[in-house]
Amino acid sequence: MLFRSWKDDLLRMAERLKKRTKQKRWLESSSARFEKEIFISFYGVRKLLEADKFSGDIVKYKFSLKAYPSRSKNVTKLNWYKIDKHYNLENPKVITKDVRWLANQIIHSYVFIPLFNDDFKNVHAILFASDREKNTRLFQLEIVDIIDFLKKAGNDYPDDETYIFNEKKKDYKYSGKMQNK
Repeated sequence: MLFRSWKDDLLRMAERLKKRTKQKRWLESSSARFEKEIFISFYGVRKLLEADKFSGDIVKYKFSLKAYPSRSKNVTKLNWYKIDKHYNLENPKVITKDVRWLANQIIHSYVFIPLFNDDFKNVHAILFASDREKNTRLFQLEIVDIIDFLKKAGNDYPDDETYIFNEKKKDYKYSGKMQNK
């Protein structure tokens, strides 16, 4: 099955990210690999979503995020990393978003910053904003939530699939279900 390889990669990325939460030393190259791992994971998720290779459990999966409102409407390539200047980090709002929305935000991230605990050794979240959202809000997603999702997505093999032809689109609409949870 062609898409098994994509799902196996999601499971490998989950394991890499789990190791990153315990990583003590962060070089520039470590940060770059961390960003790539998350980006590539969500690219894979989007690819599988678009190919209808997930059950409804994954398609409808919701993430809980913190959203920090913008203080500025001028986030640029020269100042994107000054998050305390651009966003009100004191008053986050908890929101929920689906996996498709999240994958697009991360793939199109304009702002992407690992968030470390108080001793600046262990990464526990990411801060991100897409090119469309950068002047409106900044989002925070916990690494543990990414890991949990990637494990679910990597192990999601629907065992009840239905295809119904859509005359208007001249293609099939897919619906997949997991019977044995």
